[in-house]
This record gives sequence, structure tokens and C-alpha cells, in this order.
Amino acid sequence: MAVGYEVRERMLNWILGSVLRRGQKQQIDEHLLSPERFEGRLYEERARADRANTPFTCLVFEALRSMDQVDRKKAERLFAGVLTEHTREIDIKGWYGRNVGLILPLTSSVDAEKVWDKLRAEFRKQVIRNFDAALPLPEYKCVLRAHPRMIRDRRSSTVS
Repeated sequence: MAVGYEVRERMLNWILGSVLRRGQKQQIDEHLLSPERFEGRLYEERARADRANTPFTCLVFEALRSMDQVDRKKAERLFAGVLTEHTREIDIKGWYGRNVGLILPLTSSVDAEKVWDKLRAEFRKQVIRNFDAALPLPEYKCVLRAHPRMIRDRRSSTVS
């Protein structure tokens, strides 16, 4: 009888863990558009900026250091949270391929660099709080593309 109870308990824990993991993925995906939707919004924003003759900037965040899958997902969750908390409602957040992207409507490249500096500082705080300091900490690179055309590539260490 005790064996049956243990098996049932393990199954319930496995199911609960599976539901929680799925919930965490949905939580990330709630804040970030799918690659297809993000690309569609990028085309819409470019058309809107062309019609109104206003700037916009797209930032793409790439991991510089390879992380194991668990650390990568943890870093993505932290970064999605930072984007949600520290950007405007009109800013568009999503997956740009395998990287996180951010579209900043009505934002010049100079202002976008200020946004990146703010996001980087907040992400650094989150990384220090949530990662083991003995392990290599996540580092990201920000590629900034402004419209009208201008490309800047800024490397940034989240932890110095």
C-alpha cells in the first residue's frame, strides 16, 4: 500500500512540475511576441515610420556566452521581466529569430542607447540576484538598428 502511495505521489509531483514549467514558458511568451508576429510588427512599424516620417529603433539582444539550457531559459525569463517592467506600453517586445528583440517607436538611436543602458543596468541587478556568482554570468550584445538606416553594434557585459 505504501508503494502505491509513493508512486502516486511521484506522478502528481511530475505532473505539477510539468504544468509549472509550461506556465513559466507561457509567462515568457505572454510578454514576447512569436518570431512571425514580431517580424510582422517590425514591417508595420517601418511602414508607419515611412508614412509619418518619424524614427524608430529596433534592438536585438544576443547572448555572447554559451549557457546551458537551464541558465539560458533563466536569463531569458529575467530579461523578459526587465523588458516588461522597464519599457513603455507602445514598445514591441518579441522573438527576433532565436534572440529577443525590442522595437522602440518614435525613438532615435541616441535615445535607444539610453534605453539599452537602463535595461542593461537593471538586467545586471537581476543577474547578480538570481545567478550563482561562481559560474560564468550571462553576457549580452545589443545590436541597434535605427530607421532611417543607421547600424550600431554595442557589446556590453552585464556584470563587470
